[in-house]
Amino acid sequence: MEDKITSLFPMILLLIIISQVVYKSIKNKNQGALFNPLNFVCIYYAYYVIVPYFFSKGNIYRDMAYTSGISYLIWGTLISFVFIIVGFRWKFQLLDISKVNSLYSDKNSLRLSVWLFAIGFIGYAIFNGFSFNVVRIQEEMVDAGANIFNHSDSYVTNLVSLFPVAICLAYYKRSNKFVLIIGIIGSICALMGGARWKFILLLLPFVVFYHLYPNVRRINWKVWIPTFFIFYFSMGIIEQTRNYGSGLDIQKLQNLDTEDMTQGASEKEFVYYFSAKVMDVYSNEEPLYFESLYTALTMPIPRAIFPWKPDAQYLRDANLKVFGTVSHGAAYLNIVESYLAFRWIGIIVNGLFLGLLCGAFWRNYQKNNKSIGAIIFLGLFNGVLFVLISRGYLAQELQVFVYYIFIVHWISLLINKLYKK
Repeated sequence: MEDKITSLFPMILLLIIISQVVYKSIKNKNQGALFNPLNFVCIYYAYYVIVPYFFSKGNIYRDMAYTSGISYLIWGTLISFVFIIVGFRWKFQLLDISKVNSLYSDKNSLRLSVWLFAIGFIGYAIFNGFSFNVVRIQEEMVDAGANIFNHSDSYVTNLVSLFPVAICLAYYKRSNKFVLIIGIIGSICALMGGARWKFILLLLPFVVFYHLYPNVRRINWKVWIPTFFIFYFSMGIIEQTRNYGSGLDIQKLQNLDTEDMTQGASEKEFVYYFSAKVMDVYSNEEPLYFESLYTALTMPIPRAIFPWKPDAQYLRDANLKVFGTVSHGAAYLNIVESYLAFRWIGIIVNGLFLGLLCGAFWRNYQKNNKSIGAIIFLGLFNGVLFVLISRGYLAQELQVFVYYIFIVHWISLLINKLYKK
């Protein structure tokens, strides 16, 4: 209780700042301002920090006192968001994405949609096969982290990152049947992998594209609010019944009740309390410094060539120190890893970096608001932001950013060049 009282002041400041950002977008005559990346930062922090702070049932880890460290987390979130805004308003060009503006046109959109879908589907099916049967009897349940560090096949299967652009381009060409096909197959791939964030990255770019191209559309709240709640509880069902790599467990589905669905949808509370506890536990220990960055940068190098490359032991250490085991665990927020690396300086630098990225994609859209590419990549980035904020594992964040931003751009560019020749 004392920790929550000491965190009330930074929480009030955080609420005031977030309210101002959102209010400014709502009052803007241009409804497109709602798709500003800053608003998505607000949504993600509200979901993972603000809502659990006010509405959590308390200690969700039963008899273990893991509710300490709340003040660390709230101060970290406040500092992060303030410096995200500073970076967003800074005119320094961290990333030049203007080349994406000419990637897609009326002439090449359908062709690119077909190619991107085909490459993504083949890349996934090579290692995983494909089946429409996503609900089955699960003989052996697979732990989330069991194969997290064996990345060899993920370099190909992650080409499902091409699906969101394929959907947007198919919609642009009014090929509604193809949109449906890509959406169904993309959803099955996400279900089979048990990765809920892949649903967000599959659907959010389309939602952004639908509302911004060719002209800004008003958001129909009567449609999207019920859709959000359906999606929210669907994610709860997936949380309770998923098996990584083989879909949903039919026996768990049959025994599922409303309480299970609600608990599964409350994954944010586990992330919230685990994040707070990790910051608390590590507050008096030696910082990790560049360990997470070194792990992320060396991840693509095959272990056969670089057998002594790091394997993210610091993630296991965090679980050991909090849970006393690595057989199960939870994700912590991005700001936590920044804190582990360089304490509060790490959170400041990380916030500035995220803000610069937000500013780059938003300003590119503002200058090119009729460009198919500018709008698609704004939607992709708003989706990627979810991972950049909610997943405190830099190697995963970097991989997602590369696949959903750079790989999409490079493959689209390559296909265009091949057809020009």
